[in-house]
Amino acid sequence: MPVMTRKRSKDPVTAATTSFLWPYLKSQGFVKSTTRNFSKEVNGFFQQVWIDANGFSGKESVRVHYNVMPVAEANVASYSVGDGIDSWDMSTHELADESMQDVVVLLGSELLPKMDSFSNYESYITQFNDYGSGNDEYKQSTLSKMSRWKTSDFNAEELEKIDANRKKLRL
Repeated sequence: MPVMTRKRSKDPVTAATTSFLWPYLKSQGFVKSTTRNFSKEVNGFFQQVWIDANGFSGKESVRVHYNVMPVAEANVASYSVGDGIDSWDMSTHELADESMQDVVVLLGSELLPKMDSFSNYESYITQFNDYGSGNDEYKQSTLSKMSRWKTSDFNAEELEKIDANRKKLRL
């Protein structure tokens, strides 16, 4: 009986994500939260990697984002530690395949280890304090909560947020 091969997506970014990025991230414990967003939980933090191919230059300038955030943040769109890496030309299947393989190497050699290093409260608080945005009152309030969260001291509302965030990320 002939082996059926799955037809690749006509979209080069989707095809490369499915062929290269997703298998690698899955092997690293990530789940697929959306088509181009991948998440996992480590030490009370969510780690996320996502692909942005919808910017000004479209598939000619694809950006890879990575971030880490405490599980008890108000929602998964709140403050995080991370960055975005520009830019890969993924306008054709060949370019997308080559670029996505480069992304996988970068994730394995630099970005995932960096995310792991931020996935503890001591490091995260330092990063937030040094690079976090917002006014001083907001930062002090957030730092106070994070200090309490180091000991897994969550109130009922925060526990509900944690559960909602896990569901939103499909964890």
